Amino acid sequence: MCQLPRFTHFIKDEEGATVIEYAVLIALIIAACIVIVGAIGQKIDGAFNNFGTKFENALSS
Repeated sequence: MCQLPRFTHFIKDEEGATVIEYAVLIALIIAACIVIVGAIGQKIDGAFNNFGTKFENALSS
């Protein structure tokens, strides 16, 4: 029993490569989302801190 036809079919099969490409693409999208959410989160945090400082100053005067 020769295993050569199975081996050549395995080498020519590109399904595994497609799955890996999708996994890399999903990982890049997730990394981009984390960076974007982090940047937006810092801006929102700064805005709330600024508002809180102004609100405290208004109450104390």
